[in-house]
Order: sequence, then structure tokens, then C-alpha cells
Amino acid sequence: MADVYTYSPSEILLNISGYTITGFDRIAVQRNSPPFKQIKGIRGQNTRVRNRDTSCTVTVDLLQTALANDVLSELLDKDLQTNSVRLSLSLTDTLGNSKIESSECYVSTFPEVVFSNDIQLRRWTLTCLSTDTFNTGGSARLGGNPFVDALSGAFN
Repeated sequence: MADVYTYSPSEILLNISGYTITGFDRIAVQRNSPPFKQIKGIRGQNTRVRNRDTSCTVTVDLLQTALANDVLSELLDKDLQTNSVRLSLSLTDTLGNSKIESSECYVSTFPEVVFSNDIQLRRWTLTCLSTDTFNTGGSARLGGNPFVDALSGAFN
């Protein structure tokens, strides 16, 4: 019998220093640097150099009515006053294997504020200076996966 893998937006948890962000429409995470850089040789021999930068940028689109707007705004205000706010961030897909964690995060900018005849989104940007965990996974459980087991030989 085939497995059925499920994605549910309600199972995505974004926690910032103990506060769970609710009311989001979209969350995007992008590493700031690729993990490897290709170095081209003069005789066609190429190699790569490992980049140890694990920083990333997280963008969170919140409904303008979400309480989390007030929380993020207050965090950025406090940082502007003290220059010392350091947040932890945890983004988890509880039905899958995706998990991103950082203990060196801050709110980067205030969002653009738009008022109109329709409900708007506030796009918040958070910067993680480093990540402790950065796993982009699917919804399958990896234990006993023949493909993953076959790949283990590639890591010698």
C-alpha cells in the first residue's frame, strides 16, 4: 500500500523567543549564501570551496489584523532603543521533516504599511546571523528509506 504524504499550513509553527506567530499568510526562508562556491581552474579542472556562512533571511507575511504585528513591532522598537535584542527562531513543519532554528535572530525592518479597501499583508523580515538547524524536508519519514540508504555510500 502506498503512503499518503500530507502538507497542512496549520501544522507550520513559527516560534520567536517563546512567542508563537499566528495569523501568517506566507513564510519564506532563504539562505544568504550558497553552501559551496565553484572555483574554475585554468586547465578545466574545477573544485569547490565550502562556505561556512549559515545565515538566512526569513520573511513572514502577516494579515494586518494579526497580533503578531504588534509583537514584532515592539521587538524592533526595543532593539532600536537598546541595540541588543537577540531572538531565537524556530520554524517547524510538524507533519514533515522541515525545521529551521537559530539563536541569533533579529527583526530587520518594519514592513510597508498599506491601508486600502481590502485587508492587507505586512511583510516582516527577520535575519538569522547563523542557523543551528536548517533542514528542508518533505513529509516522509526517512527510517528504512531504500533511496536514502543507497545514498549512504556517497558520503565516504
